[in-house]
Amino acid sequence: METNKFYAFSSAQSSDIAKIMKETAKETKKQDKNKNLNFLDKYQGINSVNYYTTAEMKNIIGTDFSTAYFDAEYEKLALLERSQLNLNTVPTPLLEMDKYNLLENKGNIIVQQQLLREKFATLTPTIKLEKIGGKKAITLKYLYKQMNRLMNVDVSLMSANDRLYILTNINQDSSLYAKKAEKTDKKQDTAKDGEVKDKVSIKDILKQALALENVNAADVPDSVMSKFNEHHVKLVKAFSVSQPTKEARRLTFTDTTRDKTIVLPDDWYYAQTKYQLGEKINAVITGAGSVPEMKQAANAILFNTVADNFDAMGSDAKPEEKRAAFDKTKNKYLEEYSKAIKYLNSTFITTSFQFKDDSWKEFLANPESNKATVDVMLRDGLKRLKGFSNEYFALHDYSYKLDFTKEKANVVIDADFMGLKDYNFSSKLFFGCHKDTASLMVFVRKADFTPDAKLIEQINQWEF
Repeated sequence: METNKFYAFSSAQSSDIAKIMKETAKETKKQDKNKNLNFLDKYQGINSVNYYTTAEMKNIIGTDFSTAYFDAEYEKLALLERSQLNLNTVPTPLLEMDKYNLLENKGNIIVQQQLLREKFATLTPTIKLEKIGGKKAITLKYLYKQMNRLMNVDVSLMSANDRLYILTNINQDSSLYAKKAEKTDKKQDTAKDGEVKDKVSIKDILKQALALENVNAADVPDSVMSKFNEHHVKLVKAFSVSQPTKEARRLTFTDTTRDKTIVLPDDWYYAQTKYQLGEKINAVITGAGSVPEMKQAANAILFNTVADNFDAMGSDAKPEEKRAAFDKTKNKYLEEYSKAIKYLNSTFITTSFQFKDDSWKEFLANPESNKATVDVMLRDGLKRLKGFSNEYFALHDYSYKLDFTKEKANVVIDADFMGLKDYNFSSKLFFGCHKDTASLMVFVRKADFTPDAKLIEQINQWEF
């Protein structure tokens, strides 16, 4: 994931995930609950980099910032550390992490704050000074327990070119606090009147999932701490910066299937995943949108209010009670989703596939007949869809173009529609294939919203 101020990545391998899922299925079949298999333990967590300019840093720390200032603060803390002073008690403007959130609306996304919000502020980090690969780093380490998992967050502040860089590594261990299988006595679990005691609601489960508990590093086995430290050191060692250029770099993403690059507006983000489907298909999926809009939409959704209605759908409920609870929950979801859509003006999604054989060769061999078949399907399908409508969806208008040759087959559909009662949208859908590739692109915007002109130009020219 990338914005003009932020970069994040993880290294989960699809082949590893498939292997772990297969092993987990085997162990589940054996009912061996003590063996905890989780692909999250097999990869190097979430890594991210934020950066702040001198002007931004002055707003945060209240004084002029430079790499020389950072080095001086590092040496001051090093002296206090040698004096065995607790660095958490030392007023250090650089380490007042809440102030960095003030600049999030300029493109920065602080991962740990977005995930945990105000709960993260209740944790007490360990502050340590490091020199890794010749680089000075002031690192805050957060250790906490969440849903029987030990979570580790290393936040390292570094400086170069009179800018501040924040490197974050988020990792977890699922074995230390894993629950072991316990034999239960049904007589103890059931009351005399046949009702189950201590019934846990879904709302309670969600609260438990969000609950955090500080963990002391001394209580964690050395082998686990060593694994966390290995991931952290690898990130810091690999980090390097180049001299800033006079021209600002434009935010772009590249779909490597056909080496296609799109330039995005300055306040946008993109998130991209590359994965493998079997042995013969490589795929890339990319989503993009506005950073401020994404944050407003995320803040608008209140999942806890939705969770209240799930408990009424339990196995003890009567059919009519389940139906009423289901309808209530569905309406609540739509209401919450509508709150999010209020802030989202446009979004852009692409998916492409690279085949290791000529999968589309036979299809492309007869372009005229295939074009005629697709034409009939689209004409009839869109006509029927326009005739269907309810309070949540209605297709207003549409048009489509077909371009079929022996080298490619492209379909472009433009459609205007109503969604979620209150919103009208305009959209463009592209599907195209060559002999060994296929691509799908979807762009949706609110009908009364005017997108970035350069972005629209690229979307209208989208073709592999």
